[in-house]
Amino acid sequence: MENRKNEIVRYEALRDTPNFERSFELHKKLTLLKVEDTDEQFNSRTIVAINNQIMNHTIIDSKTGMLYFRVEGIHNILRTSRGIARNLVYHGVPPELAASNTISHNDKDYVSQPSLMAMIDYSTNLSKGTKIRYINYVNASIKMFKNFEYLKNLKDKILSHTMYSRSLMKAKKIKADKIEKCQFTNKVFKSLKEVEFAHIDAVAYKPFLAGDIKNGVIVLKEIHKVMTEQDINDFAAMYKFCEENNYDLKWAEKVDW
Repeated sequence: MENRKNEIVRYEALRDTPNFERSFELHKKLTLLKVEDTDEQFNSRTIVAINNQIMNHTIIDSKTGMLYFRVEGIHNILRTSRGIARNLVYHGVPPELAASNTISHNDKDYVSQPSLMAMIDYSTNLSKGTKIRYINYVNASIKMFKNFEYLKNLKDKILSHTMYSRSLMKAKKIKADKIEKCQFTNKVFKSLKEVEFAHIDAVAYKPFLAGDIKNGVIVLKEIHKVMTEQDINDFAAMYKFCEENNYDLKWAEKVDW
């Protein structure tokens, strides 16, 4: 587990973003719709504890749009004890769950959205009965932030600035590695318009690898679209995606970071 003091990065509190109250109320309603449940079927104190932790102790990296969740109190989200939650964050449960990298902001530790989702996925596999319903709620809530108004607008701006550089990286990687086929399907492409450069570790997750052509694969546009829809944003998720779809895994042999 690594802690990085990233005070030079500009973070903003989720609750301080424009139209937060309206957006978060909509977020809660959409979460309930996603899990096909209603407020009445949950313990109100539990739901309030989950939502208070999220809305009061979540920050945004304004450069990447990445969400970070405060470690202190994260047991409210994971639906477990403080001690178990801290162990999941700082030590993990090898080999199923790796320890989380944390960032420090205002002398408090935070974990990224992908790290939190990994802990939620781990908890899902061990939960049953009433607890699994709350874990499903949390899972849906965190994933639904891709539709949060401010974050969507922020990521649209970030994407508009990176599209051109990604296009250059696509051409550069194809030329440097002499790529003639989709690296997942091995289907030959005839035009650059048929393929995309897909980051292995997303810019928001590992910005220091953003401009490295090794941190990417050349895949068909339709595959890239599916990966975007499924939030495939790191090596582990991409590897699993390929396994599930019986795609070629030779690209993974070259990942050395």
